[in-house]
Amino acid sequence: MYKFLSINGGGDASQSRGAGITFYGNEVGSNEGRLWIGAGNSGSANGFINFNTAGLERVRIDSSGSLLLGTTSSKDVGFTHKLQLEGTSTAPHSFSIIANRADAHAAHIDIAKSRGASVGSNTVVQDDDYLGHIVFRGADGTDLASSGAQISAAVDGTPGSNNMPGRLEFKTTADGAASPTERMRIDSSGNVGIGCSPANVLHSVGTTRINQSSTLGHTTNAGTMLEVRGNAIGDGVVDFDYFKGFKIALNDQTEWGGQAQFAVGRWEDSGNSARSSLMISLGHGQSSSATDADTDVLLLKSNGSVTISDGDLVIGTAGHGIDFSAQTASSATGATTGSEVLAHYEEGSWTPVFYTYNGSAWVTGSFTTNPTIDARYTRIGRYVLVTVRATSFQTNNSGVAYAMFAGLPFTAVNYQGSGSLSYTNAAFTSEPTAIQISGTQVEFYVGPNWAAWSNGSSGHIGLSASYMI
Repeated sequence: MYKFLSINGGGDASQSRGAGITFYGNEVGSNEGRLWIGAGNSGSANGFINFNTAGLERVRIDSSGSLLLGTTSSKDVGFTHKLQLEGTSTAPHSFSIIANRADAHAAHIDIAKSRGASVGSNTVVQDDDYLGHIVFRGADGTDLASSGAQISAAVDGTPGSNNMPGRLEFKTTADGAASPTERMRIDSSGNVGIGCSPANVLHSVGTTRINQSSTLGHTTNAGTMLEVRGNAIGDGVVDFDYFKGFKIALNDQTEWGGQAQFAVGRWEDSGNSARSSLMISLGHGQSSSATDADTDVLLLKSNGSVTISDGDLVIGTAGHGIDFSAQTASSATGATTGSEVLAHYEEGSWTPVFYTYNGSAWVTGSFTTNPTIDARYTRIGRYVLVTVRATSFQTNNSGVAYAMFAGLPFTAVNYQGSGSLSYTNAAFTSEPTAIQISGTQVEFYVGPNWAAWSNGSSGHIGLSASYMI
């Protein structure tokens, strides 16, 4: 049979009523050292219990069962909570848990969730169920409902007996918003995703910047900004063409096909010691590594050599080229270096026009039959090489006609050119002894005089000449 001690308050329901037990440490009536356990209500059937020390209320259990520390009424912080700590003193409003144990174990804060509807339930949770939240809220001038940040734990897979896959979600609230948005997560595989659900150990969607310092100036931001290290090649291991390190890749959702990569790492060439190298490669639509999907486009080795495996080196702006200024300057007597930049290269075909002098003017030459002409040129910097081969060449001009042809692809400077000539079947009345290049024309001379075309039988002319522009 239960025994009760009952202390009842007086007054009717419209009056403040209550009952309490008071413990005095010193003298009766003094608030110093007093402990009071009080229960009461204020004009209602519901009451509360409060605990006082030194004449001040310290703890209250209100009529809803909420435990309040430092306050006499529960405040909604997003919603009503069963435990609330509030105060105005300068001391931190916090709590601590201390474990004094002679082992590796420590104190716990455990947050749990079940799908059951009764106390003591162990009904299994489901994929994507939230297991707990830590929410950071701030007063917005109206209430404390708005949250600025949140850390949430959720089920990340199919749970079962002694199997609880989980993930952490980190959320922040954007300016102008009242609720947080997920920014980063760590999934059940340990993958970290920033702005996405991660598919790799670290997966980020959006612009990423890594700087050594908070400033962007080169003078204050020099040095290593991102360093990736790995054991690509073990000591004493011969692993030809094994390349690992830092890689930036663009792919079409297949690891090997259609990808472009920029990689810095360790590379071993035919049994030689491993060297730090830089590689740019492109995939060509293959689906596995066995088909050699990565084609090395450019490889820069630690010995300073550069390999372009397939493709061209394109100079994108006219007037620029390959600079050889680091080489030793010319030591030839009286020589002065004018330029050490190779800024132009091209090759192609051109159309020579044969001219003759009719006694009063230069006119286009005429032929008994039109010759077959193959004329080509190569230009390297300011140096031009031209070749001409004319077959079935037979003029119908008189023997006094001077010999010349024009139409050179570039204009020569100050007669700076020379060449060699071959011909058959008396294309000239006399064998030319000199070739002069002037402007865009090639002139043939016999001694100091012009050479003349011959009206001989069909033959050929071959010319190779070079000049400066």
